[in-house]
Amino acid sequence: MRYIEGSPNSSKPRAQNSGHPSTPHRRLEHILGLTPTTGAERSPHNPLEALDALYRLLLETCPDPELSMNWLRAIQAKDYAQSPVWLLRLVLEASPGEEQCALGSLASLLPIQLFRESLESPYMFYHKSFLDFIADRTRCGEAFLSDEQDMAWKAQRFFQTLDRHLAILPLPDSKHYEQYTRMLTYVPRAAFEVVEPHILSCDLQKWAATWADAADGNYHVTRWIIVYMFDIVHCGCSRYRCRPTCRSSARKLADVLRMKGWDIPSWLQVLGREWKDQFSPKIGGNTTVYVSTGS
Repeated sequence: MRYIEGSPNSSKPRAQNSGHPSTPHRRLEHILGLTPTTGAERSPHNPLEALDALYRLLLETCPDPELSMNWLRAIQAKDYAQSPVWLLRLVLEASPGEEQCALGSLASLLPIQLFRESLESPYMFYHKSFLDFIADRTRCGEAFLSDEQDMAWKAQRFFQTLDRHLAILPLPDSKHYEQYTRMLTYVPRAAFEVVEPHILSCDLQKWAATWADAADGNYHVTRWIIVYMFDIVHCGCSRYRCRPTCRSSARKLADVLRMKGWDIPSWLQVLGREWKDQFSPKIGGNTTVYVSTGS
């Protein structure tokens, strides 16, 4: 491990002509390139055994391995929600410096010190084999996080940090924020209890008021951000009955939007989720209605 991360007492990397790789990433590549040469060293049952042991050791050196694993799972670029670094920092970092605490020990796996232009792109991992490792329960062992746990943590952090989201409006790109809120509409019902206290403790009314005021800039994107928030707070409900958290949160959102002059559905339609085709801001004195293309 000291070989990979470098000596803590040295502020300068080893010279290139010393014959030693100079960065944590290159040192890890050097280790990964070393393969057992004798039959005794090879495992006929698990050819990835040595690699998995190395990855587990890397995770164990983090100050808070559980926090690091949560961050690692959350920042993987998947599907349509390939969120840029600036957005993931905004919605995941509960306190200043947490990202560095979670990922700073893993410089051999992904770049941590990023230039401004890199903040517009997703996090980049050096080794796909590491992403395969953390996604496999049998290889990752006790550190493994299921998709349900991952989604619950991301939703929990979203509401923990919600009050700070407004501080940087207008966002560099609201479309990324819309995609992220859309992803959170898939929080499993079984995981909702972990998220619920953070929904109740955040200022949903201020959030809704700020986004409603921002609708003049891009009302189509803003509308869907607010629509997805209604969906998120409804994630823990059964088909025929809403949880108290959903009812109170939906009422807060609807009251604010009504005061802002938005056309909104009736309360029964809100509770029944029969409202997306009728939900829109008033633009220039006229009601602009968008037809929903999905649930």
